[in-house]
Amino acid sequence: MTLCDSPNGAGYLENPDYSGDSCRDKICGRGDANLLRSCTDSHEWDNAMATDYPEGAISFISRFAVPAISQDSIHLTAVRVSWGQFDELYSPEITSNKRGALIFVNISTPVQNSVETFWVYPRLTTPETAEVTLQVPLPVRQGDNVAITVAYAEHRSNQCLDPLPIQSTCTDCLSVQYRTPAADCKVSDTCHQEYLSWKGDDPCVIVNHDTAIEEIVRPCLPLAEFQFVSPNQTAAEGESVSLFCLGTGLVQPVVEWYDVSDIVQVRGNGSAVLEVVVDSTPQSFQCFLDRYTAGAVTHETVTTVSSISDECQSLSAELRLFSTDEAGCFSLSQRMGIEGLDLDRIYISNSLTGWTTEVFIYQITVSSSVLRGQLVNRYGQDAVPIVVSVVLEMSPDYFLSQPRQTIEEYRRQYDLMYVPNDPETILTFDLTPPLQANSNFGWNVSFAVPDLRPSSEIIGGERIGQPPQAVALNCSDTTSVDCADLTAPWSNALQRYNQAGCNTARSYRSLHEAYRICRNISVAEPQIVVSPSSADVPVYGEGSSPGVTFDCYIENAVEYRWYKTAPAPSETFIRTGNQLVFQGVRENQDQGAYVCEGIPGKPYENKKVRTELATLTLTEVTTFKVTMKLLNRTYTEDLAVTDSEDFGNLQSELEQSFWSSVTRNLEQELGMRYNTEFEMLAFRNGSIIADVLVFFRRLEGNCGGPCTFGDLALQERLIVAIQERLQTSEFMVESETINVVNLVSCLQEVYLEGNLTFPQTRLGQTAQSLNLCPGFTTRAGKPRATRDCVGDFTSQPQWKQPVILNCFAGDVTENLDELAKMTVTSENAEEVAREMAFLTSNASAISPAAVTSVAEILEKLAVANNTSPEVAVQIIRTVNNVLQIDNETTLDEASRDNSPSRIVLALESFVTALHNSGAGNFTEVQSSVAVQALSLPRRALSNGLGFASSLGDPGTDDLTVNQTSVFTKEDPPMETEASIFLPAEILERISEAGDSDQVPISFFLYQNSRLFRSPTLNEATRPEDGVRRAVGSRVIAATVEGVKIDNLRMPVTNVFSLLNATSGNETVSSAECVFWDLTRNDGYGDWSTKGCRSESLPNGIIRCLCDHLTSFAVIVDIHGQQDSVFLDVISKIGCAVSVVALIITLVTYLYSKKLRTKRPRQILISLCFALLGLYLIFLVGIEATASRGGCTFVAVSIHYFTLASIAWMAVEATNMYLLFVRVLNANISHFLLVASIAAWGLPLVIVVIILAADYTQYEHQNYCFLKPGNAIYYGQILPIGLVLLFNFVIFTLVTRKLTCARKTIGTSSDKSQRQERLRRLQNAVAISVLLGLTWVFGLLSVIQAASFAFQVLFAICNSLQGLMIFVLFCARQKEVHQVWREMFPCKRDAHRRGLVSGTGLDSGTQGGLPLSSKGTKTTDFSEASQPQS
Repeated sequence: MTLCDSPNGAGYLENPDYSGDSCRDKICGRGDANLLRSCTDSHEWDNAMATDYPEGAISFISRFAVPAISQDSIHLTAVRVSWGQFDELYSPEITSNKRGALIFVNISTPVQNSVETFWVYPRLTTPETAEVTLQVPLPVRQGDNVAITVAYAEHRSNQCLDPLPIQSTCTDCLSVQYRTPAADCKVSDTCHQEYLSWKGDDPCVIVNHDTAIEEIVRPCLPLAEFQFVSPNQTAAEGESVSLFCLGTGLVQPVVEWYDVSDIVQVRGNGSAVLEVVVDSTPQSFQCFLDRYTAGAVTHETVTTVSSISDECQSLSAELRLFSTDEAGCFSLSQRMGIEGLDLDRIYISNSLTGWTTEVFIYQITVSSSVLRGQLVNRYGQDAVPIVVSVVLEMSPDYFLSQPRQTIEEYRRQYDLMYVPNDPETILTFDLTPPLQANSNFGWNVSFAVPDLRPSSEIIGGERIGQPPQAVALNCSDTTSVDCADLTAPWSNALQRYNQAGCNTARSYRSLHEAYRICRNISVAEPQIVVSPSSADVPVYGEGSSPGVTFDCYIENAVEYRWYKTAPAPSETFIRTGNQLVFQGVRENQDQGAYVCEGIPGKPYENKKVRTELATLTLTEVTTFKVTMKLLNRTYTEDLAVTDSEDFGNLQSELEQSFWSSVTRNLEQELGMRYNTEFEMLAFRNGSIIADVLVFFRRLEGNCGGPCTFGDLALQERLIVAIQERLQTSEFMVESETINVVNLVSCLQEVYLEGNLTFPQTRLGQTAQSLNLCPGFTTRAGKPRATRDCVGDFTSQPQWKQPVILNCFAGDVTENLDELAKMTVTSENAEEVAREMAFLTSNASAISPAAVTSVAEILEKLAVANNTSPEVAVQIIRTVNNVLQIDNETTLDEASRDNSPSRIVLALESFVTALHNSGAGNFTEVQSSVAVQALSLPRRALSNGLGFASSLGDPGTDDLTVNQTSVFTKEDPPMETEASIFLPAEILERISEAGDSDQVPISFFLYQNSRLFRSPTLNEATRPEDGVRRAVGSRVIAATVEGVKIDNLRMPVTNVFSLLNATSGNETVSSAECVFWDLTRNDGYGDWSTKGCRSESLPNGIIRCLCDHLTSFAVIVDIHGQQDSVFLDVISKIGCAVSVVALIITLVTYLYSKKLRTKRPRQILISLCFALLGLYLIFLVGIEATASRGGCTFVAVSIHYFTLASIAWMAVEATNMYLLFVRVLNANISHFLLVASIAAWGLPLVIVVIILAADYTQYEHQNYCFLKPGNAIYYGQILPIGLVLLFNFVIFTLVTRKLTCARKTIGTSSDKSQRQERLRRLQNAVAISVLLGLTWVFGLLSVIQAASFAFQVLFAICNSLQGLMIFVLFCARQKEVHQVWREMFPCKRDAHRRGLVSGTGLDSGTQGGLPLSSKGTKTTDFSEASQPQS
């Protein structure tokens, strides 16, 4: 190999006399050293492991093995050659000519070779060692073998040299050096800055040099990010659509589109555009960044290209009809621009098409090649990418005579424009909203690219294609009513087009909007789409600044108006148009707050809307508002008018005698670093209240040292200057009223939640936190959070809530897995805990694997020797996040490796470490978990110690700090949800453990039991039987650090309010106290009842008494209602039938006086009223839980009518006893009156007592009835049970009396025994219906083994009780039939009376029931022959 054959050229030149012309030496002039020094670590020089002469070799070979380096990226970057050991270099031929020798170093790795060269001058230079930096660093891997040979050539002028082998024997004459990325290079600002500086230099001419250097530092650079990826596209078959993919990063990424077969379709640097022809079959593509590097990034979604739907094609055709204007409601015209070198000028001329004086430009079109040519002219040949954001600017031609301020201007940025050098590609820029223009007025149209610097060199050349063209609409020539009606159907078609998901690029929206505005019509109330953004701009030169544009777009507006709202006390109208353009901000005059108002057209002209305020400030100007009260002046109305004489006089007086002195003193104190000015803003009533603006303009050029004071320091200096001036001023100012407010900055603040620091930030701007993402995250070195500074330029700006950013990119599970693999130390524990808390903040995204990772991280944090409060808060926040996982399957899968239990144990271990570190008391309350760690003196435990959580706000289970408390009496506070009380006996156990006066005690409260996954509960659950066990309370725990608390004589007392653990129609049958036994389930715990006993207290309270400490809860047995839908249907149908039957019965008995005169039938009527009220309210309101008050009323009513019905059944029983058993002396004075008072009054007393004691007992979650608990036991079940017991006794006595009477009478000759048994059965049924004995089925339904059968019988019999009353006491009674015939007479009545063989009181036929206990054949229990009381 000759020197000219070397692929890399010479390494460096030591001889300045050598020109190297013949061999084209390639020297790279880039600053590699700074970049590598900042981003990489160099390792020690590594000597050869062997030197040998292989057979046939003419030179020795030094062999190296790449050592074990804990980095994925290793590069061989330098070779050290001790050439003084090469005897060949000291030959007379070389040393005599003094022209040196050229050394060749041939380096071979498993993947490539490299040759480096350098000059040496034996006997002329020392030291005789050279360190050669490889022009193209070589990538190697741990364990690779590297071979190096050396050759030399004598210097000969003007010809290439043939190298000769070095044959001298040496073992240490060659060494190599490796470089790897620095450990902290990902978060090193210096590394990133050096890279950007290196990237900005001219490219190195050595082939592959830049690529190799970039590969070395690539692991130090943030991963590339997607800037934009096209969403799914639709178009007609055969049409072409463009898919865009843009990537960004410190290193411009390689962007590639792949199809579903994983074949690359197109590739580009920074961006890639894929042209796809739409087919009938959908086509899918996915974008990748740097796919074949370690920093590969894959876009998470696949982009699909499919044909447009039939619906979209139909709607598109409909919209094309509107745009062609077959009704003649508008005219469209186009104007071609007159192309210039720098601008493309468009003139809209009246003489060309007969336009009237007003048109609406809604679209600009231009050939892609023309636009690209103009952008290249402005920015340079290689500066403009193929996919670019383009800013379209339209400004009036000021050569015309029209006043400048009355002309609207237009400026809008169009993102992701595909700008190839193709004259056939026409680019469209829709103007939203359209631009109102005069037909005789010229417009300049120009295009720009944001963030690109204009080039100083103008590139000429022909640009082929269509120059910019304006498309405008005019509707003034038509006045047809039909044209006004065109807007609504056109708008509806657009809405349907968008709702159908059709391609919005075909929406024709800009044309429709131009027509609507031209007609002054709105199709709906205005909606704000784009609000102006605040601007803080620098000042250039004397009082000038760059231009600023406030943009505003309000859908359905036909006119825009801009107002300045501050700092002046009253707002000022500025101009019309959707954009407010400041060509150059005037320093004091233009600063302030602005608002855009949208005015809709007919018929919504009164529905004006305003955007949020946008503020305009100057970076170098700090503005304060000073308010002061003048005492020696009298206020007049003219002082409110700024151009009045009174205002001017007082302003002049204040300026000359007060403020001029203040500002002069300030400038002297600030050392000419600031220019201080003031402006009198307003005078207000109240003696005279003066508002003054004070401006501090920073003067960068006049400053020898630091130029800036913090705004807070400026404010303090201003206050001092005012106070000093007041001491000598003739103005009497009430010093207490002086108020100085900063109008333009939010001061630096530490946001406590997350410990985030935000620097002083200008009004309207977004601050980035000073806290950065840690080095182990994918967004290392980037801000942890952002925060907006907002205000109205009349008061101190305020910080909004911060936006916490995700320091990781990608899937939560993957990120947590990476975090779990980290080594957690005391130094990085806080950062790891914070990232873990943030990654788990979205509970729905937490997978089973993520729960496992959380457990692993928590276990590492518990032993990381960092027990700071910040770490503790983040750990508890993470546990809180996991407790909010609603998906039980996720936690069940995670419990296979006991991850939930490990989380609980890790939390308790960390709190133990917190105590051991002597950190003091600590309390943290999250929405689902609370932890309180206390270190108390022994005397504080002399009476015991408790921890409680009180009931929270209705409708939420979230814990708050105010709900938790510590108490020292055994009885917990009122309305306690969960509490634990440690007896004083624990002091004895603590004394046995040590002599410390401080006792470390920790309390834990969990709002749910999701982390306590119990195998026992799972085994007890039988879905097929509708049976399950569940935790029915909060979980509460206590620990005494370093002491085992068990076998206590005085128990630990836990008090729990039972939670609603049921769903639907489930019921709770029993409850028992349990604790989390860590001796079970291989040490991870399970629920156990050992050492605990339960006590039931009123109002659903359970007290647990246990002889040890751990986590406690209450387990409940829940039984589901089998076929509850079937029971609901039966109940509702039966109740509806009974309602109809009872109404007929009541109407019948109330219609006929003779039917309601006897006492039994009056009792029957009252019973019917009670049952009717019960059935009606049950049907209408039992499920009306939406209204809390209405549901409570329904529950109270159902309870009352249930008790009233039972009470009237008891009255029926009493009356039967008097009639059929007692018989003699059966008359009781005022029986019916007393019975009515008791039957209607006693149920009311019970209901009122329950309402007074606890009205919430009527607030059941699932339906409108009493909640399970003491109220339903004592207020419903007990009264019903007592009445049923009484009625059953009466039933037995009456039935026995009737049966015995029958035996004494005997049977008539025409009656059979069968008929007699049937009558007895009828008697029994009638009596049981009246006495309500079917309610026994409801009581028997609590027997679990036969629950469903009794529930069905109860539902059928009780819901049909009204029907049975109707059948027995209406349908089967002849007298009732006669009443019906009287109510509804007909011609055949007489004939029917002769034929009917009824069953009545007098006939004695078989249809009736016995009248009395005497020997009569029939008896009617609703009409016994007794005097009326």
